[in-house]
Amino acid sequence: MQQHGVFFGLIGICIFFALNSEHFFTMDNFLNIMRQTSINAIIAVGMTYVIISKGIDLSVGSIVALAAVVVSALITNFGVHPVLAILGALLAGMVVGFVNGHTVAYGGIPAFISTLATMTIIRGIAFLLTNGYPIYIKSDLMHLLGRGFILGIPTPVIFMVLVLVLGGFLLGKTKIGRYLYAIGGNSETAKLSGINVEAVTIFAYVFTGLLAALSGVLVAARLSSGPPNVGTGFELDAIAACVLGGTSLSGGIGTIKGTLIGALLIGILNNGLNLLNVNPYVQMIIKGAVIFSAVYLSAVKGKDSK
Repeated sequence: MQQHGVFFGLIGICIFFALNSEHFFTMDNFLNIMRQTSINAIIAVGMTYVIISKGIDLSVGSIVALAAVVVSALITNFGVHPVLAILGALLAGMVVGFVNGHTVAYGGIPAFISTLATMTIIRGIAFLLTNGYPIYIKSDLMHLLGRGFILGIPTPVIFMVLVLVLGGFLLGKTKIGRYLYAIGGNSETAKLSGINVEAVTIFAYVFTGLLAALSGVLVAARLSSGPPNVGTGFELDAIAACVLGGTSLSGGIGTIKGTLIGALLIGILNNGLNLLNVNPYVQMIIKGAVIFSAVYLSAVKGKDSK
């Protein structure tokens, strides 16, 4: 039901912006929206897994920064082949995800507190590695990943589609997905039914770390640099996309399709407000109101379901 409401809201926003900006319904702007949405959508797929398992990951924005810094440093400062540098950045994201998952699963520390701590630590590491300055990249492969096209489609959008397909398949067609829903619904019952709750929880956070790192690589590729301050606030966009798409913060409910709709709504809202030259501070207020409304409705829905 919530997905349908957000979908109709998406259509309404598109109509509003189309009537107020002649540049909104153009192919160039459509590709721009998809390119901008792709980063948030990729992160939000991982966030969907974590929230369904009744967790949260506030460190994804910092992982984006870490991955951007790592891939840039490996290519520019150490002369590592771009493919190996990308793998190194993805591995860094997975390591952070493993630490988050292990702390939540075995340490008994609430996910909010645990990932808030790693968010700060990882951001600090990103600044430490760069002394606060971006590391610039010169690489044909990175240029293709960030600004190139494949068959007329922006490369980041292709990655987004692949991640959405993979995320939807794992969540809807495999045991991992069923286990995540079971854990989010009732972890004790899931454990009694034979599910390895700790292992599945760790998987969710590692997967989220991997996708956040992938987004970091794509951001670095688009900017041709690895700035340590990139990714600030990305966690809020990802959470908002999930909740707008019907993923419950109480756990056990959510779909990748819904998350995509939520990410598109946020992307179109950002794009449309920019086209209308809305004051950036007003944009922050509007965006914050959307996020607050989504979280509030999710909380109310969670209470009603109990």
